[in-house]
Formats: sequence, C-alpha cells, structure tokens
Amino acid sequence: MRSDAESLKCIDEAAGSALLHYAMGTLSEPERLAFEEHLIACQACQRELREHEASLAILSSNKPEIVRRLNDLNSQTDAEPKRGVVVWRTVLIAAAACLFGVLVWTTKTGTPDIAQNPPPIPESHISTPPDSTSSSSPDTSSDGSQVAPQIASLAVFAPIPYTPITIRSDESPARVTFRTAMESYMKGEYQSALPQLVVAQQMDTTDTEIGLFTGLVLGMEGKAESSLTVLETALRQHPRVTRTNQLKWLIAQNLLRSGKHEKALSLLNDVAASQTAVSQQAKEQIAAVQRLIE
Repeated sequence: MRSDAESLKCIDEAAGSALLHYAMGTLSEPERLAFEEHLIACQACQRELREHEASLAILSSNKPEIVRRLNDLNSQTDAEPKRGVVVWRTVLIAAAACLFGVLVWTTKTGTPDIAQNPPPIPESHISTPPDSTSSSSPDTSSDGSQVAPQIASLAVFAPIPYTPITIRSDESPARVTFRTAMESYMKGEYQSALPQLVVAQQMDTTDTEIGLFTGLVLGMEGKAESSLTVLETALRQHPRVTRTNQLKWLIAQNLLRSGKHEKALSLLNDVAASQTAVSQQAKEQIAAVQRLIE
C-alpha cells in the first residue's frame, strides 16, 4: 500500500518544476512570486521543501557552482517532458553528485517531523466567545431583533496547515521568532505558540504569513479584536491571491463572531468567487447567514 507521502501529487507540475530554483534563490522576482502562490496551495511541494531542507541548505551554500550545474543539466533535458517535483529532485541529486563527487543527500532520521499539518481539532473547529471588551454594535435583522448570537455560532477557526518555505539562511529576526513559534503550532500547542507569534508580528507588521497565523491563533484563543486588527493589517499589505483570500476568510470569521454579518458577507462573497480552497466553505457560510437574517 502506498503511503500518503508517496501518493501526494503536485497540483501543477509545470509550476512545481521551479521548486529547486526557488530554494536556491535564482528565480526572478515575478517568477518567485508566481511560485510562492503555487507553494501556498501545493502540499506536495511543501513536503519536498520540508523533507529535503538540510540538503537544500548545503547546496545553497555552494550556490554559484550549483547554479552553473543546474543550467547545464536543464539545457540537456529541455526536450524531455517536465514532471514537476520528480524532475527537480533528479536534477538536485545529479547537481550535488557533480559538485561533491558523492551523493550529498541527507535524510532526517530519529527526529520528529514538526513541519506537519496541525493535529485534528475536535469537531473540526474552535469557536470561542469574543473579547468581552469589544464595544462594536452587532448588525440586526430587518425586524430589529439581534441575530448576533446565532451568527456568532457560525464562526469557524480551524488550524491552517503550515510548512516552512524559507530555505536560505537570510531570515530576519521576525522570521526566526515566527518559525520557533510555529514549532509549537504544528504540535497543536496553540497557547504556547501565541506569545512568540505576537512578538514576531510586532517585529514585522508587513509579513503577511506572520500576520495570517498570528491573527488565526488569536482568533482561536477568543481574542477577536486583536485578531481582527492583526489580520486587517496583513491584508493592507496587498498579499498574493491565495493569502488574500485566507485573510479575508479569517476576518469574516471575526466579524461573524461579533455579529457584523453585513461586512462579513461582503468578504465571504469575495472568497466564494475566488476559486480557492475555502471557496466552498464561504458559499455554505453565506447561505447559513442569509437563512438567519431572512
């Protein structure tokens, strides 16, 4: 029987074939942004980066020579069909062997894989009461009765899968703090992760990935106002399409929790039309809210 790792397929093999060049930092800015958009959604490429991080770090330290080898190998295989991560892995092995005379390919053994999807959460979501300090007034239905409690019950705060995608050793202090926090996050220790996530977000308010996960965990811990502030700050950075819709989804959850269904519906409509991973959830949530306010 094939394992989950063996059966995982790249969702776009043409985009996935750029993985090694991304890890080596040799893509142009438009190419890098395009690949990161793919990487956010592709668990196969995330797994490849995670499982071979040590090897990629070694190769990155010998970047000029490896880049030359990669270009030579790519020019020899241009006529062959691309097969996503299979191609880049083969090229990586060949390039390493050419450079070092031996196969430089490390495999992590005896240590837990912390970069896994978060553990399951009972009932698939966490929904906790909003901040008691919130002073915002909830929306009301057409007959004037408040629908905030019913709408708040629709809010969903589920852990988002995470895998580190920075291979090179040029991380900022904020990114180092963030990755340390995410070690706890990926073990399901969300309360332990939160203080460092908050510190990382305060160190760099322009990093949308840090903002996304900080806002998510704040929301999971019931800190609605703080979560909303962090998520809206991240959204103002104009992130890529997939990240934008993740942020809009979480902002909408906070708005639902606060009973602000009109603002939430506006964001959910954007997400529903985006054809991203949460589109179907957004459509279902829109229908549920509309049933309550009719």
